[in-house]
Formats: sequence, structure tokens, C-alpha cells
Amino acid sequence: MKLPALFKKSTFYVPTITGWILIGFNLSTILLIVLISIHPYLAKSAPVGGELLVVEGWQPDYAIEEAARIFSEGNYQLLVSTGGPLDQGSYLLQFETYAHLARYSFQKLGIAESLTVAVPAESVRRDRTYQSAVALKEWLDSSEISVKKIDLLSLGAHTRRSALVFKKVLEPGIKVGQISVENEDYDCDRWWKSSEGVKTVYSELISLVYTFFFLSSK
Repeated sequence: MKLPALFKKSTFYVPTITGWILIGFNLSTILLIVLISIHPYLAKSAPVGGELLVVEGWQPDYAIEEAARIFSEGNYQLLVSTGGPLDQGSYLLQFETYAHLARYSFQKLGIAESLTVAVPAESVRRDRTYQSAVALKEWLDSSEISVKKIDLLSLGAHTRRSALVFKKVLEPGIKVGQISVENEDYDCDRWWKSSEGVKTVYSELISLVYTFFFLSSK
């Protein structure tokens, strides 16, 4: 009895040397476009002229200073800081959350106390930005302030993800704009040339995908 054949002869085309060169050139061009465009995409500023300027309180001093400047030069009603418990130093400071630390920093930078508000978030192990957005929504729901739009200020490549989280929690009732402060830890135009830049962009891109597909809006 003849056994059925397990293999058969087949003919297929493979690239020539010129073809491989063309393929390599096209792939290199695509990679270059991705490298150049991904960081501006993650760190895009798109303010909507909100009544409130909302600032994530965990950011470095230079970002807090930029937030104070933007608030002073803008037409915002209040400067609101968000954030949960401090990761380190709360035993030595009078503040227990990033929200309160940022608010006091704004006052030291010349912003009137009456124009600053701290909205602290509960301590969580994951999805801290989401918890901050929920805390802000609860504060807005319980306050007498009429707010239709806010501008969220965040740091560099973290901006788009933070804005997406706040949009999932606040919209459509409250429109969310975004303002990005340049991250000074690496060259944003050549982020792939530093370990900090690669780590930041990679982690933020993965987190953005997770936020878009898996993070609940409520």
C-alpha cells in the first residue's frame, strides 16, 4: 500500500539583491518616521481653554513652575492639583499627598491661596491616574463650581495617557484638554538615544494601549 505524500515540490519567488535593498530602505524609512513622530504624539498639547487648570501633583519642580506660569497668564478660575499619598518623605513634611504638596508649591510661587485647590486621591497600587481622575470628578460633583471644560497639565510623554484617563472619567459632561510640559530628563527630539527616553516612551506607549482598550470609563 502506497503511503500518501507528506511533501510536495513548490516554487516561490524571493527578492533579488535589489529587492532586499528596497525592502530594507522602506523599513528603515518607516522606522525613522515612527521614531520621529511617536514622542510628539504622546506629548501633544491640545488645550481647550477650560475654566480649571488641573495639574498632576507628582511632577518635578520645573513642571510645577510652568503650570504656575500658564495659570497666571491664562484665564483660568482655579488651579487644581491632584495626586495620592507621597511615595517618600511624608514623615518629614506637613503634606501627605502630591495634591497638597503641589498646592503649597503654587502658593510659594505666588499664586493666591484662594485660587488653588488640592484634590487628593486615595492610596492605590495601580491605576493612580485613574484614581486621581475619579477624585476630581467626585469633587466637581460635590462643589458649586460650574465647569464645562478643563485643561490637564502633565509631563512629556505621559500627557496623552493622562488626558485619555481623565476623558474616560469626565467626558462627555466635561471636555478635557491637555497641556504637555517638556521632560528635561532626556532630549525629546532624540529620545531613542538615552535609556531614560526609551524607557519612558516604551512604558507610556504600552500604558496608553492598556488605557484605551482595558481601562473602565467609570
